[in-house]
This record gives sequence, structure tokens and C-alpha cells, in this order.
Amino acid sequence: MNEAFIKVISQADSQGEYFSSAQLDELRSMLAGGTARLEAVSHITKNAPAIVVIASRALFAEQPQLIEPGGNAYTNRRMAACLRDMDFILRYITYALIAGDASILDDRCLNGLRETYVALGVPIGSVVSAIQKMKDVALRSLTSQEEQDELRELKISEIRKFYPKQWVTIKVTKSENGFPSAGEIIYYDHDLDKLADRVGQLSGDSIYTFFTNKIDEKPEPLAKTSKPIVAPEHQDLLSELASYFDRAESSIA
Repeated sequence: MNEAFIKVISQADSQGEYFSSAQLDELRSMLAGGTARLEAVSHITKNAPAIVVIASRALFAEQPQLIEPGGNAYTNRRMAACLRDMDFILRYITYALIAGDASILDDRCLNGLRETYVALGVPIGSVVSAIQKMKDVALRSLTSQEEQDELRELKISEIRKFYPKQWVTIKVTKSENGFPSAGEIIYYDHDLDKLADRVGQLSGDSIYTFFTNKIDEKPEPLAKTSKPIVAPEHQDLLSELASYFDRAESSIA
């Protein structure tokens, strides 16, 4: 069974992506029961863009110097690099969670990461804070309906800010004066052709694709559930997830 999980992790890792729905369904079909781990990973995977945006929003509110002239996240290019790294760490945490194996996080993500950040002049304290905030958002979203509601929706202006120079497809949740003003991120990619392939059969008034640096709207995402993604009887799973975030923090600090 463990070999099957490692195979799926290797497939996702080689493509630099979170797990696909097909991969998660394949693993789910192999389990006779106890799908809490898969449900948690599926939830985080689906909502990774929102988790990163909400965590970075809190980070920059706490450390505004990062996005001011001279700051490490100042300019669109540096902002994109910051969010890319947060997404990278979160993705490997999902790999570790689905396998129940912290060594995957160490070997494929954390080993040498601190040294790389030091060499590049990245403020280590800010990286640690970003991981802490992703941990807070991810854990709350697995147990809190309120947090799930927040993840479902991002303003168009926030998507433009945190995903510069990318094509984004959203499920529109709010409109203002006839223009989409907020939505749930479905896909995003620098390459429009790749995005179009992934969007596939999606259509309808609620589906909207736009380029984040093209101002064609008036400026100004998570499937809603009636109960927590992780039930009270699976609190050990939340503790395990928290330990992977803690491991990332301590490795980089």
C-alpha cells in the first residue's frame, strides 16, 4: 500500500503539481475505509491558491516593509517568487501528509532550503512567519466552516495582486455593475494554452478566465460543506499536519 502512495507522490512531484483528482480517486479506491487523510489532502490541494493568498495577506499586513520599495516582495517578480515558494512548501507538506512520512518533506523540499535562502538574502524570519500563517489557515479550514467560507472567495483585485502575469480561471461568486468582482480560483497558469486544456469542458456564466495584468474589469476560493473536513475523532491527523508545518519552520529558522 505504501508503495502505491509513493508512486502517486512521485508522479505529482515530477510534474511539480499538487495531486490531481484522478490520483486522489485512485488512492481512495484502494482504501477499505479511513479516508480522512485523503479528504484532508484533497481539501488542501483544491484550496492551495486561497491558502497561500490568505496567509500572504496576513504576512504583508504584519510586515508591510516586505512590499514597500526595497522590500523582499517588492515588484511583481519578487511577489510572484514569494508566493511560488509558499506554494512549493505547502505542496510538499501535502505529499508528506498523504504518505504519513516526514522524510518526503525533508528529502524533497527542506534539505538545503535554508542555505539557499541565506545565500539569496531572503529574510528567514519572514519565511518562518509565512509557514506559520499557512499552517493556521490550513488547520482552521479543516475544522471551521467560517474559514471554509473565506477560502471560497477571493477578490479580483487580490487575485491580480498575488498572481501577477498569469491566466486565471475562476468560478464567479460576486459581480459588481456587470463585472466579476470575486470568485473561487479553479486553475491558473502562465501559459494560456495549458490553462485552456485544463479548463476543458468548464463553461457557463459563472466561469471566467482573465489575464491578471490586463485591466478589463472594474477593480475593486472551496466547496462549502455542512461539517468539518476533519471530524473530531481524527484530531490526530490535524496534529500530524501541524507537525509537518512545524518541521518546515524549524528547518528554515
